[in-house]
Amino acid sequence: MRRATAARMVAVAGVVGVVAGGLATTALADRGSPAAPSLSAVADTAPMAVSASSAIEASSGHPYRAWLARRGLHGEFVTHSDGGYRTIGAQRGTVSAVSGSSLTIRSDDGYTVSYTVTDETIVRHGRDRAKISDVKVGDTVGVVAGVDGSTRSAVRLFVPAG
Repeated sequence: MRRATAARMVAVAGVVGVVAGGLATTALADRGSPAAPSLSAVADTAPMAVSASSAIEASSGHPYRAWLARRGLHGEFVTHSDGGYRTIGAQRGTVSAVSGSSLTIRSDDGYTVSYTVTDETIVRHGRDRAKISDVKVGDTVGVVAGVDGSTRSAVRLFVPAG
């Protein structure tokens, strides 16, 4: 019984990491840039966090990773957190609006969401650190966010190189 519970927890953590890493990597690879990092490079070097004190690391080597990277558009996952639960959202799509404090992304299926951007939001352009001011309307991006009710706070934003 205990082994099954541990296996389920590992599986859930792996799925969350795989989907979030896959969405982010797909956003990087969408433009076909040879400088875009591989899925394993993004997942292995870019832990994702929904707050400064809690991090979720993308698992490596999952067989569904490539499939999710090609097919994933958006989704949410609920995970256990200290004393409760945490909701994590991931999306890839096109930037339809951007400012110093918010970002709106539209996925290919029409799903459109606005995200709060803070000083703690990590922005990557390819493998390099960037700023929200480097993100432009029309860019293809991937985002991982903390979700609290209707508020979505961008934790990591991935912009393809090139």
